[in-house]
Amino acid sequence: MSAIDALNQAPAVQHLVSATACNEVERMLLGALLNFPAAWGRALGRVDAGDFFDPAHARLFAGIAERRGAGKTVDAALLADLGRALDGELKDHGGGIAYIAQLVAAACPPMAVPDYADQVRDAARRRRLMDAALAALVAAAEGPDVDDAISATISTAEALIDGGRSKTRAEVLRTAVAAMEKPAPVYPTGLPALDRAMGGGLEVGRMYAFAGKGKSGKSLLAGTISANLNRAGVRHAYAALEMGAKEIELRSMARDLDVNAMMFRGNVSTHLLSRAGLYAAEAPDNIRYLDMPGGTADQLRSEVLTAKHRHGCAGAVIDYWQLIGGRDRTVTEEEHLRRVAEWLAAAAKRLSMWMMILAQLADDGEATAVSRTGLTRNADQVFFIRGEPDGPSRWLEMKASRFTPVADVGSKDRPAFAIESPGPHFRDLSTLRG
Repeated sequence: MSAIDALNQAPAVQHLVSATACNEVERMLLGALLNFPAAWGRALGRVDAGDFFDPAHARLFAGIAERRGAGKTVDAALLADLGRALDGELKDHGGGIAYIAQLVAAACPPMAVPDYADQVRDAARRRRLMDAALAALVAAAEGPDVDDAISATISTAEALIDGGRSKTRAEVLRTAVAAMEKPAPVYPTGLPALDRAMGGGLEVGRMYAFAGKGKSGKSLLAGTISANLNRAGVRHAYAALEMGAKEIELRSMARDLDVNAMMFRGNVSTHLLSRAGLYAAEAPDNIRYLDMPGGTADQLRSEVLTAKHRHGCAGAVIDYWQLIGGRDRTVTEEEHLRRVAEWLAAAAKRLSMWMMILAQLADDGEATAVSRTGLTRNADQVFFIRGEPDGPSRWLEMKASRFTPVADVGSKDRPAFAIESPGPHFRDLSTLRG
């Protein structure tokens, strides 16, 4: 007997699994599908045969799906056909035709079908989560490579979050109308010129890419936006793969205390130390730093999931993309980065988070590597950070946008931002022009 089988047969585990059984809900849902022609459309895409706890119910649902898929309508002929086909499998329930008659009598109202289908699916996802937990337990104890065990567990957890459910056109339209009534949250970056180009700010479900040459101010831009979000009470994660959290926060503190960040190095004056201590005690606390020098893609996935589900983060800043390691030896660096970009874009939608991704451009300021490895294909908006060599002026060249007109944020002749002290930080010059 395998370790998994032994665990599944343990009384405590069987008790937990049995607690997820919702046989009466399954019966009422199947009864509606057998009784009301319109019920099938309301259940389609919400539940499938594998979601039912009772194997007989799973077979019944599969039989209904097979016949409805063949164009048959709910009528006496369909019920009789199902009853005869499943008579043997439903023997423990009193026989096919007799049990179908019981289900029809117990049917829930047609309008309640979506709710009942969701209950069945929710219970199934709980059982799958239990299966994943048991598999993780065995892998942790017996697996030859703990990193492989962690990766497999994360992948299984993501699949449970996603659900993989198909949707009918009607469901998509209903979702679209609901989104109009309750739009996705949008969080201003605190840089009005950028917010206008972004359509208001960082919208959950979208991924934004900001690419620049070395020393162009990528981390400064990310740190400025993160600090602005923190002040606005927006909880978010910051994956620091290059610059550490301490340095990012010292810049932010210097900006808020109106001092040069170099004053925090060496022998700090008693007066400044007192101000810094008070600042640390009273400053808003809405950033979850992920200090990840040398961090891998699997570690990032785990941290993002934790940031969302344990800490309630609305979004994540990734600084920066090409530093995400953990490449499988069987794939190229290009393929590795493409997969990372695809996952981040999918995670933004699946987890209802915004993602802000920093990326490094080639020394000539072009995006050969960025384009080739898929960041431009996966991000909803792509900006290149531009500026004069050794000068403070900066502007953003919008390279692509899926939902707004493509429009640059400033220009060489009229820069939108300046890198200023204290901090340093990005300052929006449009607020000075009125």
